[in-house]
Amino acid sequence: MTYKNTFVIIDGNAIIHRAYHALPPLTAKDGTIVNAVFGFSSMLLKALNDFTPTHIAVCFDLAEKTFRDELYADYKATREKSDQELYDQIPLVHNVVETFNIPIHTKAGFEADDVIGTIAHTQKKSAKKDTKIIIITGDKDLLQLVDGNQVEVYLLRKGMSDFVLYDEEKVQETYGFAPDYMADYKALMGDPSDNIPGVRGVGKKTAARLIQQFETTESLYRSIKNNREEFEKTYKKGITQKLVDGKKDAALSKELATIVVDVPGVAFSLSDCVTHEFDPEKVKKLFQTFEFFSLIKRIPGVTLAPKKEKAPKKKEKKQQYRVVKTKEEFALFFSDIQNETAFVCKEILDGTDVFTATLLGFVFATTEQVYFVDMLARSQKEQTQVHSIFLDTKKTLIGHDTKQCIKACIVAGIEIKNTLFDTMIASYVINESTRSHDIKSIVFRELGVELPTGSDQQTLFGVDPKIIAKEVAHNSALHKTYAKELKKQKLEQLFYDIEMPLIPVLAQMECAGVAVDTKKLGILSKEVHAKIKTLTKKIHTLSGVEFNIASSVQLREVLFDTLGLPTKGIKKGKTGYSTAASELEKLHGTHKVIPFIEEYREVVKLQNTYIDVLPTLVRKDTGRIHTTFNQAVTATGRLSSSDPNLQNIPIRTDMGKRIRDAFVAKRGYTLIAADYSQFELRIVASLAKDKNLIDIFTKGEDVHKATAAAINGVPLKDVTKEMRRAAKEVNFGVLYGMGSYGLSSRAGIPVWQAKAFIDSYFSSFNGVKKWIDKTIGFAREHGYVETMFGRRRQVPELLSGNMQLKNAGERVAVNMPIQGTQADIIKLAMKCVQDKFAGDPNITMILQVHDELVFEVKADVAKKYTKQIQQCMEEVVDLLVPVVVDVGISNTWGGVK
Repeated sequence: MTYKNTFVIIDGNAIIHRAYHALPPLTAKDGTIVNAVFGFSSMLLKALNDFTPTHIAVCFDLAEKTFRDELYADYKATREKSDQELYDQIPLVHNVVETFNIPIHTKAGFEADDVIGTIAHTQKKSAKKDTKIIIITGDKDLLQLVDGNQVEVYLLRKGMSDFVLYDEEKVQETYGFAPDYMADYKALMGDPSDNIPGVRGVGKKTAARLIQQFETTESLYRSIKNNREEFEKTYKKGITQKLVDGKKDAALSKELATIVVDVPGVAFSLSDCVTHEFDPEKVKKLFQTFEFFSLIKRIPGVTLAPKKEKAPKKKEKKQQYRVVKTKEEFALFFSDIQNETAFVCKEILDGTDVFTATLLGFVFATTEQVYFVDMLARSQKEQTQVHSIFLDTKKTLIGHDTKQCIKACIVAGIEIKNTLFDTMIASYVINESTRSHDIKSIVFRELGVELPTGSDQQTLFGVDPKIIAKEVAHNSALHKTYAKELKKQKLEQLFYDIEMPLIPVLAQMECAGVAVDTKKLGILSKEVHAKIKTLTKKIHTLSGVEFNIASSVQLREVLFDTLGLPTKGIKKGKTGYSTAASELEKLHGTHKVIPFIEEYREVVKLQNTYIDVLPTLVRKDTGRIHTTFNQAVTATGRLSSSDPNLQNIPIRTDMGKRIRDAFVAKRGYTLIAADYSQFELRIVASLAKDKNLIDIFTKGEDVHKATAAAINGVPLKDVTKEMRRAAKEVNFGVLYGMGSYGLSSRAGIPVWQAKAFIDSYFSSFNGVKKWIDKTIGFAREHGYVETMFGRRRQVPELLSGNMQLKNAGERVAVNMPIQGTQADIIKLAMKCVQDKFAGDPNITMILQVHDELVFEVKADVAKKYTKQIQQCMEEVVDLLVPVVVDVGISNTWGGVK
């Protein structure tokens, strides 16, 4: 039958949930997770373009209980609570639907399924039978609404692209029974996802067989009741008994599984669902806000920027892939890549450990071809030719996480001298607030393509060539996209001069690793275990009760119930008062047990993070720890490290020093540590152009002592230790938005005095105050702040109506240019030092932590390197104040002074 109208009904919640779990954690520039919004928007555009509906509506669940919860208290009880990041996207999806001028239908006490069922049933019963209904969902429950070919279900099977259109014939073919009996089928087998019990012991196959024969559960149970003996000729007695025992559950399950088609109060009229015109430019603007650039061209009626007319070109060829086996095939590959100025490369190993895995080969992509080059099958001459590709300084090597490729090459004895273009780092530089820079996420975000995850097809590399071919081909497209964006956002200097040269530096540092004295850690571990026992006993004695100190629940009960400590000003969550470190700090002076709890936590943390863990990270083959330096994680541009995280080892505590003492030089070598002195404040002086602060650093004075003299109005010689300590807190605190209450707590002074200190500080260093105000103002106007080298960070919190978020945004706006500039400078210093000592076997840079670089140097020549390192680091940047680097030598990291 031909239908005059096409009515598309979208199951909003089902699509949102599917998109959230199927797609990478896509984020907008402001850090908002929008993968579910993207998936829903993509599906909506597909529906509009593929079905050209005359009528359309979207149905959503409401965040409240339904009649099914009243019917069965455990309905959906086994479902894990979804991430807040999913729930936060639902209003954004509503915004998308409203911008497309599409009506939304909901009903209190009912699920979206019931609203969809009621709308479809109402329309189906209408006098005119001229409307075809297509329900778009990821929920098989809605198959029960299929009716002939008038009501069809467009069902998502896998991911966000595998759809199947079910009419009645398709349902019958798939399940062996008509759509009307889907609820009966579910009544027997149950549904763990909704916690619908079904009949215990009856699975899919048995349930399908029973419904195929009896159609309804009522008919099934009549058959058992009327002639059980006959029934058991076909089905085992055990099945019969399970059905009899589960009769009540079957009836309940059917009621839960049946979609209501007559929900009272659903105001539906087909005329209200006419596909209205929408403003494509509004949709375009919304998509630009979410950064859904790949979807914009799919918006019906959108005006795209006119393209310049070009001369007719040959039909574009699809990128092919080829496994290079023979000499002739290799010659073709080598000739092709010789003609390219840029190529994509991905290493293929036979394992995940770069130090022990064999480098099987490389996947290269040129303009039109992807080549799988098996290095193990190559002759010596051919291997040399491959090496020559990497030595060509005129070629650009495009890759994703090229550090891994470089490390694999270092281990294999292959040198890479190409210019680098890393799409992971490009994504990070351009989208600094986005958390996901893996290849799958950025291909999806930038190109709107969902990369496959794997298949059973294998090659000599142990991978599916189609998948790798697609990945490297899309990396080539990303290179073009990101190169334009870097230029547009004026990020080329940051990317090409700072981030790209750093990649091989980090690769070499990770390969070098650092030696660790496990005996020292073993001794420290015994001491720490004894210390924890002592602290535990002390805490139990002081509190008068034995409890698990590591349990926040038990600790909360002891502090606020047993001991009755004051709760005024203590943060309270859903489970009660917080026992976070910041909240325990507020309890200082209320009970003797508090400092011991804090010490216990600190010691246990160091034990579990470093003391007992570091020995397990020492590789047997190298005898060293090889940390991973993360270049695309922090929003400020700072490097982070993992396995182990070296950034969090305490610097000033005795325990922290002893952990650092376990990091040692290998035999015949010593360690040199070079640390930027008062780096943040020197950067602030330069950014703010504050005359008084510049003067202090130019004279070489103690900045904290000079600050204390200025804000207390006393000569330098009269500054006390207490004054200097308070001034130090002010120096760092006010830069990051610390108010009088925070300073009072940190410096141990009254609030009125803290306020006076801050006022006096800004009076003495008026340039700093002006810079802070100017920076926050710039961020409000432009939506971002930037470093001295152009690194940007979006600050959307400044636009929030929430005062806490707005204040946090102001702190970010001031903090980021300082920390980001700091990060940029130390990266430049790392490149400078690496270039200076390239090929020198006597010195190796092995660690970067905060403002410090650590080198392993041959002991008998170490002193001659200190001046060169210092000079390199101090002269890499020109500030308005002297840049000072302190350099020390010791056999242990902790021993460097």
